[in-house]
Amino acid sequence: MRILYFIISAILVNVGSAQAQETKSPKIKFYLFYSKDCEDCRIANREIIFPLKQQYNLIIEPFDIDNSDAYKLLLKLEEKYEDRDNKIPIVVIGECILGGKEEIEKELGKIIQKYEQIGCDFPSISRSGVTPPLQFESKKVYLAYFYGKRCRECSRATYDLKYLEKKYPNFIVKKFDIDILENKKLNEALCELYEIPQKKRLVVPMAFIGEEFLRKREINSENIAELIDKYKLIGTSIPWEEAKGLEEKSERNIRERFNAISVFTILFAGLVDGVNPCAFATILFFIAFLSFIGKKGKELLVAGISFTCSVFIVYFLIGAGIFHFVKSITFIPIIRKIIFSAVGISAIVFGGLSIYDYSKFKRGKYEEAKLQLPKFLKRRIHTDIREKMQMKNYIVASLVIGILVSLSEFVCTGQVYFPVITFMTTQIPSLKLKGLTYLFLYNLAFIVPLVIVFITAYKGTTSTDLNLFWKRHGVATKLAISILFFLLGGLLIFYAYY
Repeated sequence: MRILYFIISAILVNVGSAQAQETKSPKIKFYLFYSKDCEDCRIANREIIFPLKQQYNLIIEPFDIDNSDAYKLLLKLEEKYEDRDNKIPIVVIGECILGGKEEIEKELGKIIQKYEQIGCDFPSISRSGVTPPLQFESKKVYLAYFYGKRCRECSRATYDLKYLEKKYPNFIVKKFDIDILENKKLNEALCELYEIPQKKRLVVPMAFIGEEFLRKREINSENIAELIDKYKLIGTSIPWEEAKGLEEKSERNIRERFNAISVFTILFAGLVDGVNPCAFATILFFIAFLSFIGKKGKELLVAGISFTCSVFIVYFLIGAGIFHFVKSITFIPIIRKIIFSAVGISAIVFGGLSIYDYSKFKRGKYEEAKLQLPKFLKRRIHTDIREKMQMKNYIVASLVIGILVSLSEFVCTGQVYFPVITFMTTQIPSLKLKGLTYLFLYNLAFIVPLVIVFITAYKGTTSTDLNLFWKRHGVATKLAISILFFLLGGLLIFYAYY
């Protein structure tokens, strides 16, 4: 035990002496001459001087050469050491003058190591004729801070910044609520300026300071204090001023990203809506009835093509009408916000109901689903199919049935179609080529399941087989519909305030 005691004591003594030696390490003092408009000065400070300051006990006295007194002092030093016409920034340490970023990078570390054990005082020179005080005043350090009102991580970051603002008089923070349209554009503009990857943009909390970009947990008192110390010698530019002129490009970038999302969303929505239980059950009944009245092979395929074409045309025309309606009532900002919010919230509610249906489908309780056609409409559709298929021309009959079924089923399929079209209005100023293209894509995706079902029926697959297939995969369909509803709801609520 006594040996152990001596070992621990020896370790503590050595640690204490090392700490004492560290605190008493000689000070290395030097002058730094810079200009606030000098890019090399900023780089030298950030990449050379600041890292050395963290490693050694440096005392730096900086002088802005835009100040005539500071410039006089520089001229005196250059005359004394017979080293004139140096590039900015300039370091005067010991009896050496280092001019320009390249020379400072090459020589400063070596000179500091030379004085590491003995220290170094400021250059000895008379300051007569130089107006005192030439003591360093911390330059202003600006930080642009983006937050969200519903962001949990933002709360702590906000408190850290408040604390640092009180601690450092030269630290200036400007806060931007990311939920405000103009601030979204500014964030995008700054991200473009700082070359931030697309996937990291419009995320809060986020901060821009000097040449640095911070996000989420990187925004803390320790990191920010270090950056304030890093930039206090020469200050920083004002981020929100630097981003001016980029707003138009930033808005275009945001729209392009969401356009990419929109095409995927529309195709996904059309495909998922096409296998909607409401629509799929009717297709199976139609195929079963065609088989019952003796329509097989080529006749079944032709009837299927007629039915599919009428469904496409009817849904396309309905979509165009809804688009015009939504666009005509949402040109007023407050109405736009109300409509988009209402449709977005409705989509999220339908998403919740689809999750409920998903749980019922998993247990085979298909009849207990919430989102399905009312029984009276199912009976009406079945009756229409029986009656119209008695017509002599089965092709015309299939066209008429397609129209009637599309109109009747819209009560169910419209739960997806209406939010999709409302979303389309956020992307398209009017129903011109782009609007027609979006509607075409949606309805093309919507009829893809119809085409596949009729082709398989043409090749001999019975309605019973198709029904079994549907029951095996209907669960996944319900889950996909839930995801679609939540995606549409989120996008519409975003655009309500965009």
